[in-house]
Amino acid sequence: MRWLLCAVACAWAAQARAADPELHAVSLYGGFRAPREPGQPRQPRDPKVPAPARVLVDRPNKEVVLVLTAYEPVDWTVTATPKTKLTKVFLGGSHKQRAQVPKGVELVDYSRDEAKPGKPPVALPYLGNLDGMHFRPFVRELFAHTKLPLASFTGENRPADENPIVVNAIQKDDRLSADFPQLSPKALIPKFAFEGTRVVLDKGRDERKLFGAFTEAGPSKDAMPALPKGIALTAYDAGAKMRYGIDGHDLYVVDIEKRTAEKVEPVGVKPNWLTSITFDAKRGRVLMGGRNGFYQYVPKTGAWTELRKRPGEMNFALAWCKATDTLYAVRAERGPGGAEEPEPELVELAADGTVVKRTPLGPLVFPGLMAQVNHLGGRAQLVDLGKQLALLVHTSGRDGNG
Repeated sequence: MRWLLCAVACAWAAQARAADPELHAVSLYGGFRAPREPGQPRQPRDPKVPAPARVLVDRPNKEVVLVLTAYEPVDWTVTATPKTKLTKVFLGGSHKQRAQVPKGVELVDYSRDEAKPGKPPVALPYLGNLDGMHFRPFVRELFAHTKLPLASFTGENRPADENPIVVNAIQKDDRLSADFPQLSPKALIPKFAFEGTRVVLDKGRDERKLFGAFTEAGPSKDAMPALPKGIALTAYDAGAKMRYGIDGHDLYVVDIEKRTAEKVEPVGVKPNWLTSITFDAKRGRVLMGGRNGFYQYVPKTGAWTELRKRPGEMNFALAWCKATDTLYAVRAERGPGGAEEPEPELVELAADGTVVKRTPLGPLVFPGLMAQVNHLGGRAQLVDLGKQLALLVHTSGRDGNG
């Protein structure tokens, strides 16, 4: 009798789990717009006028909750196959969305309405892909609100034609999980220690940049001193016992204890959008990577040199490795048309900054951190650990969980 009761209870629990709704999401920049006819002038369009988009949910014998988001206003038409039980549709986006859904389906609108300013209770932004910096907060917020794992995600610029976007399968992708990425097991992490910048996000997205020790367990629990105002990253000349730092455009001699920074005036070059710094002790020079150039400053002579200039090339982080006299950078290059989310890579550089070797770093390694070219200035640090390299990355103010 006990065995029978247990079997019935287990079967009931399994059936209850199987009956849990599936959560699927579709995100577009905007709705479908007919292509321009050859030889016809481009017609101006009003970005506030919704463009159409159609979605067909085909999950026979499944209960489905659907999330639809867009940047531009979109007029969604949602249908479901006869055996699909679509119960709820969430709308989200930067502008007001509207949707036609099957009879009996609950429609919840969390899109922003320019006529009614205010923050919606759930942030459901437009998302181009799974690797952008906004996807992790999006997944976590969805899970917190619905208590459902995300079963699939479809991200497009616009529908290619007037045919519906079909939601008909579960995607096997760890990035859809609310608790992705998982930390590596402690036993696999080598022991190490280095000093670097810690970016602390305060309320209101304000940032404080502190300096202190890091180990495999994370930043030091001791109080870290604040860097001088504006300084994002530093590099140390152990021979001269001098520390150098950069803000967005300039190089400074930095005294962390006194919280002072004295600008080093460039001669013959105009560094801009500096994002990385290291000190090459063998050649006695400070190396700096910028959005469009690679610069050298020699303290002994005061000489400045632009070693390399290449639009679209951006060194997020630099490290000169003493043991092998090797210069490394974590870099991303904008592709044709100024792609905003190129895949980052670890590159070995010659003394003049030319690339010797490239090692791609897949997007799964740094979900939402390394994908956004315009948001990593002063937030990525490459550190020489002797036989290994450490990469310390902080997210921007949009996500405090990185």
